[in-house]
Amino acid sequence: MKKTYCHSLLFLFVFGVTLCSNAQIDTLVINHSFTQVNINTFAKKVQSSEGFINEEDIINSVGFENDPYLFIPIEDDIATVFFRVKNATNEKKELILELNNSLLNHIDFYQFEGSQYTLINQTGTNFAFNSRPINDRNFVFPINLSSQETKAYALQFKKDKISVVVPSTLWSKKNYDSHTKRSYLIIGIYFGISVISILFSLYIFSLVKLRVYLVYALYIIFLGLYLYSFLGLFFQYFIAENEAYNKYIHVFFVVCTTIFFVLFSQNILNAKVYAPKIKKALDVILIIVILTRFSDFVLPHEMFLNIKPFVMRLWYFSFFAIIGLLLVLIYKSYPKQKKITLFYLFAFSFIGTATIFTIINVNNGALFSYVYGIPLILYASLFEIIFLTFTLVLTVKNIYDERNALSVQLVEQQKGLFNAFILGEERERERISKELHDHIGSRLGYLKRFVIDTVKNDDVAASIDEICNDLRDISHDLSPSDLTLVGFESSVEELCQKIASETTLTVNFNSHKFPEALNHSTSTNLYRVVQEAFNNIMKHSEATQVDVQLFGHDDHISISIEDNGKGFEFSVEKGLGFKNMSSRIGQIHGELNVDSKPNKGTFILINIPV
Repeated sequence: MKKTYCHSLLFLFVFGVTLCSNAQIDTLVINHSFTQVNINTFAKKVQSSEGFINEEDIINSVGFENDPYLFIPIEDDIATVFFRVKNATNEKKELILELNNSLLNHIDFYQFEGSQYTLINQTGTNFAFNSRPINDRNFVFPINLSSQETKAYALQFKKDKISVVVPSTLWSKKNYDSHTKRSYLIIGIYFGISVISILFSLYIFSLVKLRVYLVYALYIIFLGLYLYSFLGLFFQYFIAENEAYNKYIHVFFVVCTTIFFVLFSQNILNAKVYAPKIKKALDVILIIVILTRFSDFVLPHEMFLNIKPFVMRLWYFSFFAIIGLLLVLIYKSYPKQKKITLFYLFAFSFIGTATIFTIINVNNGALFSYVYGIPLILYASLFEIIFLTFTLVLTVKNIYDERNALSVQLVEQQKGLFNAFILGEERERERISKELHDHIGSRLGYLKRFVIDTVKNDDVAASIDEICNDLRDISHDLSPSDLTLVGFESSVEELCQKIASETTLTVNFNSHKFPEALNHSTSTNLYRVVQEAFNNIMKHSEATQVDVQLFGHDDHISISIEDNGKGFEFSVEKGLGFKNMSSRIGQIHGELNVDSKPNKGTFILINIPV
C-alpha cells in the first residue's frame, strides 16, 4: 500500500516536471480544419518495469514521431504518454481520444488541472465495461476544450508480461462519428458474409454428410467469435457487467479457431492420404498449443505471470510452425487436386500473411496492421472465407461429378448386363424353338406316319396333328422366323389376327409408310414389346378392343397400342413387364411412353429413330 502511494505521488510529481518543460512535450494546436491526428506523433512516452516513473526517465525520453503505435515491450509493465492540446479557435471544440486496442488490461486517464493531477477515468478489460466514459468497443475518452483553452493529459497503461501495441488517435467529434459508422459497416459486412458461409456449409453437410463441411462451419463460427472478441464487441454486448471472463474468453476463442482451422485444412487437403506425416506433426503442435495457452486457466495467476513470456513466444512459434507445415501440405496435395488446392492456397495466403503481420505488430510494433480502424486480420479473414467457400463449392461439384459418373457407369453396367440377358434369352429361345421344331416336331411327324401306316387310327392321327400345331405355335412364339422371312409389319399383323381369333378381343391393325426392312435386333425387340403389351392387356386390362398402329416417318418409326380397358396408375403399378419393355426399347435407343388412368384405358407409344 505504501509503495503504491509513493508511486502515485512520484507519478504526479513527474507529471508536473514534464508539463513545465516546453522542450519535452509539444502542444497540439487545434484549428478549424482539424480532423484527426495520431497522438504518438507529438506526445512523449516513458516506460518502466518497476511500476513507477522517475524524472531521469522523462528527461532522457524521446518522442516517436515516426511510429504509428505506442509500443510497450514485454520487459516493461507500465508506460505513460504525456500530451497537450490547445484550442486555437474561438469556438468550443469536442474531441475524441480513441485507443484502438480493445484488449488493454488497465488504463488510467489523467488531466492536469492547475497544480493538481486528477485521475478522471480508470478502465480496461480488468474492469467492468460500464467503467468506460463512452459506450464503445474501443477505449474512447472525450476531450472538451473551450475557446483558446489548453489542457494537458496523460495516459498510463499497465500490463502483465506481454507486448502491447496501442494505436492512438485524436479525432474531431464529427470525423470520429463518421469513422465509427464506416468501421461498423465493414464489421457488419464481414459478419453477414460469415453467417451466409456458415449456413451454406451446414446445408451442404446435411446433404452429403461429410465432416469437412461441419468443421468448416465450426471454424467460421469460432473465427467470428475470436474477431468479435478482438474488436471488443463481445465484451461490449455479452459480458459488459462481468470483467472476470474477458481475458479468458479471448484466449479460448483464438485456440478453438486455430484447432478448427488446422482440422479443416487437413480435411480439405486430404492430409491423411497425401501427407500422413505432416498430419501427425500438425496434431502434435495442436496439443502443444492447447496445453500452453490453456495453462492460463489452470495455473495460479502469479505462477503463470512468471512463465507468460515463454508461453507467448511458444504460442507465436507454434503459429509459424503451423504455417510452414501447411505450406508443405499444400505442396503435397497440389498434384492430386489442383483446383481445390489453388483456391485453398489463395485463402491461406490472406490469413497467413495477416497472422504474420499481427504477430510482428504485437511483438515489436514494426508493421502497421490497421485499415480504417479495423485490424488487417479481419479483412484477410473476409477474403479467406470467400475463397474457402468457393473451395467448398468446388468440392461439392467434384463430389456430385464423381457420383454422377458412378451413376452413369452403374447404369451402363446395368444396361450391359440386361442387354447380355436379353441376348442370352433370345439365343435360348431360338435354341428351344429350333429344338421343338426340328427335333420334337420331326419325331411327331414320324409318329403320325407310323400311326397312319400301322395303327390306322384317325383319332390318334388327329390328336397328333393338334399337338404338332400347338408345338408350332409355341416355337413361333419363342422365336418367330417370320420376322426374317416376311418382315416385322406382317409378323405383327399376323399376331393381331391370331389374338383376335383365339380370344374375345377385337383387334384393329393399321400401318402407314412403315419401313419393310428393320435390322434383326430392332425387329426382335419391338416384336417382344408388342407381345408383352398384348400379354398385359389379356391378363389385366379387361379390355374388349385393342388398336395397333404402325407409322413410318422421315427420321423415326412409331408404334401405338391402345386399349379400352380399366387402366391403372402407371407410376404406382409399374411392374416387371413394363420394366422389360422399357429396357428393350432403351436397348435400341428408342422411347417408350405409357399413358393410363383408372377407367380410362391405356395408351402405349413407341418411337424408334431410324
